[in-house]
Amino acid sequence: MVNFSGGKVMIKKGKFVSVRPDSLIEARYDLTPKQNDILDIVLSKIEEADEKYRYEIYIDDFKKIYKKNVSNIYRDFKKAVKEFEGKGFYLIDNINKKEIFFVWFASILYEDNIGKITLEVGHTLKGLLLKMKKRIYYKLEYPLNFNSMYSKRIYYYLKSFEDTGWRIDNLDTLRKKLYCPKSYNKYTDFKRFVLKPAYKEINDYSDISFGYEEIKEKRKVVAIKFLIQSNSKGINEIQEQEVICKDNIQEVEKEENENTITVDEIEDIKPEEIPEDPKENLEDNENDEIIFLKNLFDNKLENSDCAKILAVAKGDLDKIKEAYNLALQQPKINNLCGWLIDCLKKNYSIPVAVTNTTTVNKPVDSFNDFEQREYDFDDLEKKLLGWDTEDENNIDPKKMLINFLDELKESGIDGEKFYYYPINPDTNEIHVTLNGTLMAFKYKIDDNIITLINSSTNKIISNKKNK
Repeated sequence: MVNFSGGKVMIKKGKFVSVRPDSLIEARYDLTPKQNDILDIVLSKIEEADEKYRYEIYIDDFKKIYKKNVSNIYRDFKKAVKEFEGKGFYLIDNINKKEIFFVWFASILYEDNIGKITLEVGHTLKGLLLKMKKRIYYKLEYPLNFNSMYSKRIYYYLKSFEDTGWRIDNLDTLRKKLYCPKSYNKYTDFKRFVLKPAYKEINDYSDISFGYEEIKEKRKVVAIKFLIQSNSKGINEIQEQEVICKDNIQEVEKEENENTITVDEIEDIKPEEIPEDPKENLEDNENDEIIFLKNLFDNKLENSDCAKILAVAKGDLDKIKEAYNLALQQPKINNLCGWLIDCLKKNYSIPVAVTNTTTVNKPVDSFNDFEQREYDFDDLEKKLLGWDTEDENNIDPKKMLINFLDELKESGIDGEKFYYYPINPDTNEIHVTLNGTLMAFKYKIDDNIITLINSSTNKIISNKKNK
């Protein structure tokens, strides 16, 4: 239900209206956009006098709220449910001034055949919701239609201070709460990938709008002052989208058939022929997947290239990571984007001897841009890694290391998802991701003890003694 008072839109609890407590808004956590949508939907179903812990979400009931293409909505929600494992949020204990970790859900299950999510809310989260002193109400259609996860989070921050009209956030604290990658420690990147997308999406498609001022100390930006006001323009914009979307929803099945690309059709597509989404200006409005890929590729590829790779991989980031893993093993790649697309289309599984040798009228990438020499690669790898001699116990150090890395890949490191890429034999360095953040680890093996070290901080990340 919506009431109008004093020119402000006052939203009360009702269908498709969610509520968030202040403690949850200000918590530190890392969710994908679709995982955040699940949380928003659950929060819309919990009532103040509610004593339940188990909730059911039928995706069909909420699909009509989306004002964008929903042809992959079931796949996206299924993936989001699967990746909820081990995820939670951090709250500050006001007594000890320390962070405490809580899981989001005690259990969560996706049922393929009926598009249903069944979940059990944890006692701590339910307690927060029932005992909340300060809360915000908001219509689901606003955050569910933001592309950027940062837009969703900043929307909640600003909505909770709509009554005062402003809030100030320390920049380092804000980065930490948003789980920004380390590259965003550079303010220009934080502004480009966090503030600008949030500014556009919130101002254009929600019930509030904002501006911001940079607070500086000795020319360095240390805090952001947000200026918040109600926004009738955003409401009108999303209502216009809703009118357009009614026709789109009726045409979803038709769109799925028209837009689905078969394997045979993909084989005929050249990298330069893959169309960009005409509805999205990727230079100005990057989604989380594009940002992840740019970090993964160390900013070697433009947004449009990342979008093409995503299209061919059908949004499967694991496939893209595997393809990039193979790319790192190649002696020379002149066109990284083209090579990755070809790899995804043809399912390369071993290093390719010759790659992208045609360079007529094309700029040459700097990625692995060196001439291949003739090597016995197995012998060279053993020599460079110091594995050409066996120790007295005949233990294979290479096998030890790979087994250790595989164990970490399964278990994670301190609750963070771990993924590793090929070993660099020249530097004893491994490129890894922790919770999607690309970084470099060094390793050493002494007396059957394997140690992983953060290359930037020289801090020991993990170690294991081989039995």
